[in-house]
Amino acid sequence: MWLKHISSEGTQSARVICFGHAGASHVDFVKWRDLLPSNVEIIAIALPGRCERVKETPVNDIQVLVREIAAALTELPPMPTSFYGHSFGAVLAYETAAFCTKHGLLPELQRVILSASALEKRRILQGVNLTDMDAVLSVFIERQYISEQYAQNKKLMSLVLPYLLADICCKEEWQIDNTIKLAVPIHTVAWDEDALVDPPQVHSWVVRSEVPQLCRQVTLPGAHLAYLNSPAEFIETINEFIAD
Repeated sequence: MWLKHISSEGTQSARVICFGHAGASHVDFVKWRDLLPSNVEIIAIALPGRCERVKETPVNDIQVLVREIAAALTELPPMPTSFYGHSFGAVLAYETAAFCTKHGLLPELQRVILSASALEKRRILQGVNLTDMDAVLSVFIERQYISEQYAQNKKLMSLVLPYLLADICCKEEWQIDNTIKLAVPIHTVAWDEDALVDPPQVHSWVVRSEVPQLCRQVTLPGAHLAYLNSPAEFIETINEFIAD
């Protein structure tokens, strides 16, 4: 339920767990199947409220998500594992890794790759009435989470807004535990035209690793959601990280 297997059938020797941006679904990672090596098992996190889980109530508590995801991951056969998270997914990926670290789970985790997300906490909905969907939608349009063209599609918005709001609320209420650091490298990817977060803010995640000397920081050309287009340079970077 929480994990969606994307990779083609075959013999895999490594695994990447993908956490998408706010409002994303596992579908955003389908094209990775043809871009990553055939020996890499690709699994995307499937959150409630979207795709096959559309009838479920979206979860707005990040710790609830983390516990469910961690439990699902521990049921997988052991395999060298990488986490990849983008924007909201970066926070969710980090928190899942921190939870596993704290509870001695997933010893096969070898690295965490985070992109387009600041370690510094930001609140974008402070002072906004969360029951006023027009006000919420206005903030999301301003932050470029939703285009004005899509916002005019009321039927689409009735489906998307609840889980997008839940994802954002998870990030808004997120509190990092400064007593925990990851025992694995945290590699970061930033985009130089990202209007939502600057590269230095993305690369600041290095302080949450116990092995900062092994952490790598890459800045690529593109905007906030450039990873969706899977440009060659980005996929090459992911491949290099996984192959380390």
